[in-house]
Amino acid sequence: MAIKYGHLLSDRGLVPLWIVTLLFALALSLRLSFVAPFAYEQGVRRVGIYFAIYSVVAVSVRLGGGRVLDRLGLRTMVAPAMTVTAIGIALIAGTGRFPMLDLAAIVGGIGHGYAYPALSALVIARTHPGAIGRSSSIYTSLYDFGSLAGPYALGFMAGAAGYGGCS
Repeated sequence: MAIKYGHLLSDRGLVPLWIVTLLFALALSLRLSFVAPFAYEQGVRRVGIYFAIYSVVAVSVRLGGGRVLDRLGLRTMVAPAMTVTAIGIALIAGTGRFPMLDLAAIVGGIGHGYAYPALSALVIARTHPGAIGRSSSIYTSLYDFGSLAGPYALGFMAGAAGYGGCS
């Protein structure tokens, strides 16, 4: 018997991962949508470097970090990886001083490089072998949905809080 999407979406072992994945994607949508306008507003003109550094670091961590995930354990790594991601996002607020945007890219890339594969592997580990494809598609869909909805939701919140760059 095939496990249906509805069952996977409501599976008690997977629901926390669905929530964390969606929140992770929402948080990451900040950097995709708001870093460039914010950096330009702060006088930083070489914003493309941020995205290059972030990507190189995230990919490097994914390629070289698998052993760390395996050695320390997936569950052990998710919270620290999410915390490092959050610190990378918070560092963006210091843009315009020091090479803060570059530091934010390095820290954010490290967090992302560990968090995304750890969450994905946890989803797979908690899924019945006959439903791994379906649960993986939910995982990536939630990630995509968060990336799509995040700029709108967070832009609305920032505008309501008085940030003028969101009007």
